Amino acid sequence: MGTAYDSVLTLLEGQKVIYEDLLSISKEKQTELVKGSLEALDSLTKREEALIFQAGRLEDERFHYTNELITSNGLETNATITEVFQAAPAEVKERMEGIHREMVEALGELDKINRENMSLIQQSLRILNYTIEAITQDKKITYSADEGMIGEKKSLLLDRRV
Repeated sequence: MGTAYDSVLTLLEGQKVIYEDLLSISKEKQTELVKGSLEALDSLTKREEALIFQAGRLEDERFHYTNELITSNGLETNATITEVFQAAPAEVKERMEGIHREMVEALGELDKINRENMSLIQQSLRILNYTIEAITQDKKITYSADEGMIGEKKSLLLDRRV
């Protein structure tokens, strides 16, 4: 097995681990979103940012080694990683397929959890906006040529009896 192939596989495995870690953080975020724990969400977001930065560094390295393989295998310069691995020995292809399958699974689950988290955030914002509107509504002021300013008092949430 060539060293460039080993390097790419190692980097892809590293990226896979990062995506699995991001998935774990997204699941934790979901729990904290439901609880409303801002401190925990802030901490999780910082961890997530560090992992994303790390994944970007690994991607840059992987790109370098993939370009080496493109050149050494005489492939077109815009060849995909799948095309690069088609020119690899059988054991490398097999290992690559396993990593690819696991990455697709982790990224699919990550996408699902992130969409659910986005929905929870949007729901919280709607509730917050409704609450702010209910608390701050005071009067509806209109103007009339005959009477001047007319104020129609609206009931405030704080004025209501339970």
